[in-house]
Amino acid sequence: MEEEVGDVILTCDMEAAGPLRLKIDSFEGSKEDLTSGIHPENAESLLANLFVEAQIMEGETAVGLPSRTCYTSYGNQCRWNDLLTFNHVRYWHLPRDAAVHLTLRALYAPRKYVSLGEASFRLFSKKGRLKSGRKKIQVEFYHGNETTMDAQQLSPPPHALKKHGGSVPSMEKLEKLMQRYDRNAMERVPWLDVLAFRRIQQLNKDVGDGTCRPTITVEMERWDRTVMYGVRPYTQIPSGGNSLLPDPELGCDNPVEHKHRKLARSLHRAHQDRNLQPDAEERRQIETLLKAPWDWADLTGVKMNVEHKELLWRYRFALTKENKALTKCLICVDWNDEEEADQAVDLLQEWQKQVTIDINDALQMLSAAFTHPKVREAAARRVAIADDQELLGYLLQLVQALRYEGGGREGGDSLLNLLIERASNNLEIANYLHWYIFCQQLVEADGKEARGRQKHYERAQRKLMNKLESTEKGRSIITVLEQQHDLVTFLTKLAQEIKNMRDSRQRKVERLKSALASTHSMIFGSAGGSAGGGGGGGVRLNMNPNIIAVGLHAEDAEVFKSAMMPLGISFLTNTPQPDVKAADRIQYKYRIIFKDGDDLRQDQLVLQMLRLMDRELKNSGLDLKLTPYRALATSPSTGMVERVDSYPLSKILAEFLRQHHPDRSGPFGIAAEVMDNYVKSSAGYCVVTYLLGVGGYLFHIDFGYILGRDPKPLPPPFKLVKEMVDAMGGQQSQHYRLFQQYCSEAYIILRRRAEFFINLMMLMKDANIPDISGVPGRPEDPERQLYKALIYQSQTAFVPQMLEWAHKLKQDYWTA
Repeated sequence: MEEEVGDVILTCDMEAAGPLRLKIDSFEGSKEDLTSGIHPENAESLLANLFVEAQIMEGETAVGLPSRTCYTSYGNQCRWNDLLTFNHVRYWHLPRDAAVHLTLRALYAPRKYVSLGEASFRLFSKKGRLKSGRKKIQVEFYHGNETTMDAQQLSPPPHALKKHGGSVPSMEKLEKLMQRYDRNAMERVPWLDVLAFRRIQQLNKDVGDGTCRPTITVEMERWDRTVMYGVRPYTQIPSGGNSLLPDPELGCDNPVEHKHRKLARSLHRAHQDRNLQPDAEERRQIETLLKAPWDWADLTGVKMNVEHKELLWRYRFALTKENKALTKCLICVDWNDEEEADQAVDLLQEWQKQVTIDINDALQMLSAAFTHPKVREAAARRVAIADDQELLGYLLQLVQALRYEGGGREGGDSLLNLLIERASNNLEIANYLHWYIFCQQLVEADGKEARGRQKHYERAQRKLMNKLESTEKGRSIITVLEQQHDLVTFLTKLAQEIKNMRDSRQRKVERLKSALASTHSMIFGSAGGSAGGGGGGGVRLNMNPNIIAVGLHAEDAEVFKSAMMPLGISFLTNTPQPDVKAADRIQYKYRIIFKDGDDLRQDQLVLQMLRLMDRELKNSGLDLKLTPYRALATSPSTGMVERVDSYPLSKILAEFLRQHHPDRSGPFGIAAEVMDNYVKSSAGYCVVTYLLGVGGYLFHIDFGYILGRDPKPLPPPFKLVKEMVDAMGGQQSQHYRLFQQYCSEAYIILRRRAEFFINLMMLMKDANIPDISGVPGRPEDPERQLYKALIYQSQTAFVPQMLEWAHKLKQDYWTA
């Protein structure tokens, strides 16, 4: 019997329904389905991080942007239970043949994945009804399996039929009945439904031995009415039998209206009253526009419309004292109109006389939205106010902003000229400026669409070198940079040689020690004195030019157990290091990890943001004892990371603090100052990792997962496990209450500077860093109550505790 359709609503009438959403629930299939055709050594790593990417399609054309699930690992099945939202796809926009294309993928290294299989289904049935409820979609794998049978046509395996005497109902019929039940098309009997679901679970268990085809379970939104595909008909106007045809220019800008607006603005320019003030309603609209995020379309998805721009431009003189109005007014300008552009430049000069441009406005004016040389020149003058340490804080983003410089036009190199001038007088700025530009040259050298920018970075590098060549101090800086390149070249060749060796790890370590010992004098024999090294030889390390390496400690060399086999290198230096007493050794050690085959630019960015957040907290009077290590990408595939000792969290809390800082009079037998540092640093790292969306473990040497991406299933809001709270004395202790207070205060302080950090991240969006394609915003939650809830949720999360226990077990038994 046909099911009744009931009330019907057409998709063209669903303008208020919001974006298209669907839930990816789980993958049902055997382990062999996923790993067939894959080398056994790689199979386990692939099964650890599985995710699904969904794309709305119209035929062969993608509609909107894809959306992906979180990561999960394969147990008896893969379960994501993740709701995907397609913000750029609305129900009333859906074409008749719209389909959802699913790709099952596995992450095998940071930012590197392999596609395992795909599945697809249409959003509308043959009769045009929008599908809803749960669906099982068959997966077709790329390794050659024949997967042409529909998932709903599967029959139970022979042994299941035999077990139940051949009375198992058709799986196709059962699936259709379940879909009708989900759509509320069947009468519900609670006591009978429980028995039926129990029987269905038993049937699924009987047939789920790997003989069934693998499927992905998807859940579509349910509606209280039947949704049918529909389009609005054209309004029929009597025309003596003539038919109406669709207008291909419908929705396009009317050239007559465009000309009218241009003439109107020209009239406003000629007779503009500088004392003109908005009325109450216009003031309310202006305040709303000024409070909203500016023209970051990637962040908000919305740009100011024509009426908004007209409103701001009309009252631009009344807004010259508004801190947030500068970039909003500048983006209203038609820069192709020379007369209007000249007026905007005059307005900008008048603006600068009345107020100092905020650093947030300056960063926005250095983005791709503003290419006029006068605007960028004003932004560069604001950046020039910063001292050397502040400039170093966001130098990485300023180098990325160079891609938008005008080049040949007058004043087009204002930012580049500023950076070169500061670099010629400061070794540290010159060091980082050179390596940031050098790395960016290599990043974009292979991109055909970025050839022009790559040449622009080459021109910037030449201009920097020419400036340094013109002074004695600059020539000594060039000598330092040449020595650094020699060191990086040597370590890169050595890392590649060791990685290509087919010997045991012990033989590789011996080869590394031998190579470091034999090349000691060749690298450090007569270097560095001219760069201000204080006499004697040495090489200023590019990761930290304040440290002069005078030798290598070959016996400390190490080859780590990793796919890329990074090298552990210890430099000898006369520069004192933290926590090392001068009497312990004649020379100090500065230890690094050199990586070949990994892109460290994302790690470099996260650590830079962490240092900036630490600076903001200290400027506000809150020192949370954060000590971020350093990282520097020397190319897209090589880089250096400062090495720090690491221990399992359980050992740090249970043994390390009491053994190294005992005090019977202190809390829990630990020195009071040390316990205070522990509480503060725990709070600091919890907050900054939460704001940056850092995934993985609490203490990192690899920031491959940021901005919400987390490789673990069921990730907590931020990195806080029960053992950390226990070390503070539990939830009722005074130290735990202090921890909560520090978290809340740090969160409030950093959120006041949210625009600054967002602007820095947005300047990085064209840097070809995988996770920086957009910047997610944090919701406006009540700060203190929000953070108390997050703290409790994080410390009771099960998965992080299980991973910490496994880490401790590995350290205690397997590495012995």
